[in-house]
Amino acid sequence: MLDQGTRAKHRADNREVQPVGAAAMSGMASAGPSAPSTTMRTPHASGESSPLGRHKFFRALLMLSVAALPWNAVQPGGVPIGDVFLAAAVFTGTPLLMRGFSRMPAPLWLGSLLVFLSGAICAVFPPGEHYLTSRFQLSQQLLVTLGVTPRSTANLSSMFKYELGLFVLPLVVLAAAGGPAAQPYRRKLVAAWSAGIFLSQALAYSDRLGLTSVGYSLLGYNDVSGRQAGLSNQPNTLALQSAMCLPIVLYWLAGSRASRIRGLILFLGCAAGLYVSESRGAFVGAFVALALVPVVWPRARAWTGRLLLLFGVAGFYVLLTSGGSKVLAAFRLSGSDTDGTASSDYERAAARAQGFADFRHALVQGIGWGHAGDAHLLYVQLLAAGGVIGAIGVLGYLGGFVVAGWTGCRKRSALAATMIASILTWLVLGLVENQLTDQWIYVPICVLAAEIAADRGRDKTASAHPAGQLPAVRVGDVGREE
Repeated sequence: MLDQGTRAKHRADNREVQPVGAAAMSGMASAGPSAPSTTMRTPHASGESSPLGRHKFFRALLMLSVAALPWNAVQPGGVPIGDVFLAAAVFTGTPLLMRGFSRMPAPLWLGSLLVFLSGAICAVFPPGEHYLTSRFQLSQQLLVTLGVTPRSTANLSSMFKYELGLFVLPLVVLAAAGGPAAQPYRRKLVAAWSAGIFLSQALAYSDRLGLTSVGYSLLGYNDVSGRQAGLSNQPNTLALQSAMCLPIVLYWLAGSRASRIRGLILFLGCAAGLYVSESRGAFVGAFVALALVPVVWPRARAWTGRLLLLFGVAGFYVLLTSGGSKVLAAFRLSGSDTDGTASSDYERAAARAQGFADFRHALVQGIGWGHAGDAHLLYVQLLAAGGVIGAIGVLGYLGGFVVAGWTGCRKRSALAATMIASILTWLVLGLVENQLTDQWIYVPICVLAAEIAADRGRDKTASAHPAGQLPAVRVGDVGREE
């Protein structure tokens, strides 16, 4: 028999720590007169700010940032609007960012550190002004067309801007969405990102029809061939955004009825974006993106036959019909130079040769991240701008996330598999495109990092608590967001 004092102590302990189910039942029974009190002190009653309210505001600002990052031509006061929302999210969620630090995987730390190291070395030992002023003499036409000038003073600022997408954005996403219970919010982030791209696609198509002139207002020029960029800074950027969204289209088409409607709408936007941007590389990359989904997402392998049949019908139409020649001409794949493809190929070849020359000039640290978009080929740009140090850092960063997702959560999470397909689409198109340091590109990587962190969190919980046993939590923690 226990004395009265011991029984009272046991009752107090049981009120303090309970399993999740017991805590919920206790809360449901709290209306009864004999139920133990589980009343929490409300922030309003205590005069404190609400952590939950701050968390929701932090998440809302992050969603706005993710939606606006693809609009990199929208720069009020010279600052991209997506960066403004990201800075506001960081400021609002500063107390919550320690959670993001604790969830950061090794590739993120290593890649960000090596990019910073290459930029710092380049700042201390910059390339000579004589070399910088002699660049692009391989093609005087390229110099005039692209307006490329030496930017040695911008190398440090470009490196720090690159770190926004490489380090800061993943940190914020991991803090907001890296928990095992946060997958609905991770899906919202993907929806916000694709919605921002869809708006840019719709405006680009409207510009093409002559209904609006958003692209001209933002960029200040009209492409002579009629190519459109929407809210992005270049037609090829809009094309890459459209190609990277195609795996998300298939992800939504595999869901509920409402999800399928969303996927159909986004597919129409992607088709419009690819059409008005007239990017040859992204047109081919769109087929690559659709083919990658069944490879990385096991459940989608049943669609492989249908996709191959669709590709075969499309190929037959393009190659053997008069309408197909119009399709090829629209994407500048007809082989004629009436659409400027020969001059474009010449400029790309000259820029690529200059990139290799830049790498040979500064093998270790590169000539600086201010030149990260010059070579018009992602992998040459890595070597030219960051040298061996920067290239190892970025490729290790990207490869680390893809390998971790592929070997870990890919089979358990369709969202993770979709993000891997989107990242691989970008890396394949990097053979002909030069988008490397824009923050919007790193949103799929951030979502994949959050999926990996959540999957590891679930594994730790499962190993720490055998089957049939729930972890003990305090009553006040029940219902708190992850």
